[in-house]
Amino acid sequence: TTQARAARSSHHHGAEGCPIGAGGELITQLGMVQTQLASSEVEVAELHVQVASLQAQMAQGGDGDGDGDDGQVAALQAQ
Repeated sequence: TTQARAARSSHHHGAEGCPIGAGGELITQLGMVQTQLASSEVEVAELHVQVASLQAQMAQGGDGDGDGDDGQVAALQAQ
């Protein structure tokens, strides 16, 4: 049958041939991607906090002293 041929050809290419095994591998990969995504979201959230605190400093007039901080805030906002 076509199915049997497909199974044989996947074995020939060194694939696991067992759909459960392949699915388990995919689930593992998916978990890793989700973990990376979660840590990226944490980093992004931390950047937002930094930007917010810099904006608060500027609003208080604490900056604007021409030492380059203003450019830094603009660069962060542009990201």
